[in-house]
Amino acid sequence: MMDIPQDAVELANLSRRLLRCAADANIVGSDPKDELAINPIYADLARRELRLRQQRGSLFNTQIFGEPAWEILLAAFVARYDGVPLMTTAACAHANVPQTTGLRYVRHLIELQLINKAKNSPDGRVSNLEITDIGLAKINRYYELLIIRE
Repeated sequence: MMDIPQDAVELANLSRRLLRCAADANIVGSDPKDELAINPIYADLARRELRLRQQRGSLFNTQIFGEPAWEILLAAFVARYDGVPLMTTAACAHANVPQTTGLRYVRHLIELQLINKAKNSPDGRVSNLEITDIGLAKINRYYELLIIRE
């Protein structure tokens, strides 16, 4: 088992307390009137979660911790915040699964209306994924709950 330095543990605990205080002061947390705006803190949390999942994959067999749909959804969330396109192939790479498996998850997320597919090239061979308003509102709410209730 890897020892975590006490300073890192204290810093993580302090960070959680600060985020809770910020949420209580209405500095973070989605405004019900504007649930489609992405809070920069939520985008950072999603980006960190994706990075940690990739690092975890280098330590463990990725098959035992797989959540491809969640990773694709997080990648679409971060791409929307960053204002950059998310190619379908890149989304599948985030999920750390074979392309065909990733495409099945993409189709399922589309069926659930959490992401949309948009053509990226004139001939239609390349497509981008975009998080839908429904997906965005759900991710915002997830991170709001994570911060406030942790």
